[in-house]
Amino acid sequence: MEGKVEEERRWIKGCYHNYEKPQEIPDSHRVDDLKEFESIIWKYPSEMMILQYDHTPGEMAVLCSSGSSGWLMSSQSDWILRKLNGHQKKTLNLNIVGNYCTKEEVEILANTRMGEDIERLNVIFNVWNNVDGSVFTSTMNRSGDWVLVSLDLTSNPTVLYCDNLGWESRTGLLEYLVVVEYTSIFGIVTCIWRSLS
Repeated sequence: MEGKVEEERRWIKGCYHNYEKPQEIPDSHRVDDLKEFESIIWKYPSEMMILQYDHTPGEMAVLCSSGSSGWLMSSQSDWILRKLNGHQKKTLNLNIVGNYCTKEEVEILANTRMGEDIERLNVIFNVWNNVDGSVFTSTMNRSGDWVLVSLDLTSNPTVLYCDNLGWESRTGLLEYLVVVEYTSIFGIVTCIWRSLS
């Protein structure tokens, strides 16, 4: 397993050889994390919830072992975003479970970090593509594609819609889910829109 991870690390480093890691993201010792992860997967029953990770070993293993046919679950996204929120001081990361989070819920989360001068809001949500090509938010009983909406909250507000499958966003979807509901918490009412795929 370590050989594959090292191979992937070299590949990632090669892709981003000119990329400077933001200062607010601390370095960590990944080999120890991998050994701990491996011991958890083999030590506990696959259906047992491990509170430290909010996952069962089965959920953790599926994410890593299934490759492109793997299934990304909302609990995995939650865990990743909690980790990011713990490390990134100027970024607030949200996972819209069931594709809706009230403005009040976002305000409560944002208020817990307001002293940190948040410059970016990242929101992950799930969409599905209809047969006619239109894109809608998914429901808990219909799977789809995970997308990232990233909002720059500085003096030049920009919204990036990132979808690795290249689906176009539904008309009004981003305005409703992001701008109308969430950016007003940070005092932003208009943004520049960019779509990345």
